[in-house]
Amino acid sequence: MRAIVALFILLLCSNILAQQYVDSHNPDEIKSLIGKSSETYGFGGADLKIGDIAGNRSLIIGASGGVIVNRTYFLGLAGYGLVTDNEIDGLIPTATVPMEKKLNIYGGYGGMVFGFTLWTREPVHLHFPFLVGAGAFEVVDNNFFNNNFDTDFSIERSAFFIGEPGVQVEFNITENFRLGTGVSYRLVTGLDMVNLRDEDLTGLSTNISVRFGQF
Repeated sequence: MRAIVALFILLLCSNILAQQYVDSHNPDEIKSLIGKSSETYGFGGADLKIGDIAGNRSLIIGASGGVIVNRTYFLGLAGYGLVTDNEIDGLIPTATVPMEKKLNIYGGYGGMVFGFTLWTREPVHLHFPFLVGAGAFEVVDNNFFNNNFDTDFSIERSAFFIGEPGVQVEFNITENFRLGTGVSYRLVTGLDMVNLRDEDLTGLSTNISVRFGQF
């Protein structure tokens, strides 16, 4: 995973340095990679991710939005939630004698998303998103109470940190609408639970995304 993150950062830095730099020859001007003449536009979109979580094939749905600079770099916010009903063989740690039982898990994550797009004006191009943020998961017993009104009981919950680099092949459907497909890798750390470990949430996802904006 560290190699994936390092490669992504290297690609990002290489792409920034490869951009054409125009010197205004003004000795008093503070020069920067993103200057006063930079073009800034907005975007928004939705994402669908399919991958394994705690041994279950899972569907994660979310959305993202932000700004695009010079039609190449983007920065924004994204949030995702688990929508499938995932069941695990778990333990109820609060019991006097820990009991094995079928339990369900719920949760999601979000944070800052950034990255860049190569050959953005071409009908088919590469898109490199990277998410850094946090999330929370909860383990629930859906049949804890024997009544018709409220059967759910929260066994345990925990927050965690997440980093998720990805790569997509993106298609320009119209001037303002793009469709992408690719993969991403969730790296979860800091989970503190009896029934779930970092490794249960860490893994590869296949992604489909749509983006709207002025590209």
